[in-house]
Amino acid sequence: MRNRVGMRMLRELNADTWTPLPKDHGRLSELDSSYTYLRQFIPNVLTAIDFEGGPGTRALMQAAAILKELNATGGRKVPADAPTGFVPAKYADYLDKARRSEEDTAYRHYWELCVILCLRDGLRSGDVWVPGSRRYADPAMGVDEHRNEKSR
Repeated sequence: MRNRVGMRMLRELNADTWTPLPKDHGRLSELDSSYTYLRQFIPNVLTAIDFEGGPGTRALMQAAAILKELNATGGRKVPADAPTGFVPAKYADYLDKARRSEEDTAYRHYWELCVILCLRDGLRSGDVWVPGSRRYADPAMGVDEHRNEKSR
């Protein structure tokens, strides 16, 4: 086939069809395709559950509060000063691309999905907890301070 078509032609054809996957292998864009479905319950979940976080989750907690406010007021545009420090590197390209192209709707979708995914990951790791919850309780709640002092 190489002799009949030629390497130059094969490279040109291959260059047109192959595009590398994003760092997250397209996971966030796949979630974005389900955004309207997720929006049916995300505002209710954020309203019903109070999230708290440990050290290092300040940006995420601020983002969750901003998202609650946007949902309560019907705001559509994420404020320019909204935190993004919590966004993992594998998703940051989505936000950067949407911000550069001034696509406010796409930016809102990706930013909101990042907030939700980071809250989920924080709950799993114990960095984020829900007061009054057994499963997602503050990890420091079960630590006996007096026992730790005696063992030192």
